[in-house]
Amino acid sequence: MRILNCFHTIADLDLLSEDDWISGSSSGYIDTCYLKQILNCYDESALELSCRVREASISSDISCECTAVTVSDQKTKSFLERMAALGFTGTDLIQLDDASPTENLSSERTAGLLYSYIKKQTAFDFILCGLQSGDGAQGKVPFLLAEYLGIRCISNVTGISPAGDGSLSVISQRDAEICTETVHGPSLLIIGNIANTFLRVPTLRQRMQSRGQKITLYHEAELASSFPEELNPATTGTVRLTNIEPVLQQRDSEIFEETDASKAAGVLFDYYKKWI
Repeated sequence: MRILNCFHTIADLDLLSEDDWISGSSSGYIDTCYLKQILNCYDESALELSCRVREASISSDISCECTAVTVSDQKTKSFLERMAALGFTGTDLIQLDDASPTENLSSERTAGLLYSYIKKQTAFDFILCGLQSGDGAQGKVPFLLAEYLGIRCISNVTGISPAGDGSLSVISQRDAEICTETVHGPSLLIIGNIANTFLRVPTLRQRMQSRGQKITLYHEAELASSFPEELNPATTGTVRLTNIEPVLQQRDSEIFEETDASKAAGVLFDYYKKWI
């Protein structure tokens, strides 16, 4: 069984100061190039699920190979080295030709690059993608990729495990139900919100053992020639992230200094009547 994980890294926006947000709102652009890169949360869950499937396959005497690929620049090499230490036999980087921030990477362009990359590989049984990115949050890439690969797509997956004969038992969340089914490849699984799926940290021994593993580099120009016409940025309109703003979560509040319970209840009752 061959599993491909398509993952994405984003800037840690929690590190932005209030002044950074204010200056960015006036100019329409916030520079995030200096921020620490972190794994997109949904992709982190997908990577951890792959590790669990591989471990379960070993105990079941099933051959399972996991590959990790990302579309980014050289800054993500440390993440791919971590994947190698965790047992991913393939660690591939699709490098962008320009130096523009990854926030400007459209969904269509990303899906096209992944499509061209997959077509150059030995067929994968399962492709795992996160539900959406933490910056653009459009959620288009997995559906576009599945459509042009012509394979089955299951969204909002919350659990996977080996089911024997090269298949997976897949748990997915529907509108009003939880569905469990046995899925055969090729299929694309969109990993949703799953509790307690932080990607494990490799040990020093694992890192030392994987030091010789090569990160395979694919340049955007090599892959762009085999884009599906509908995903070619040169011939179709694309949606790009142009601005980000913080969500204001402040609330008005008042403090009443009253220690007597009955008097406090009266004060609260009078305050409540103002709003109804």
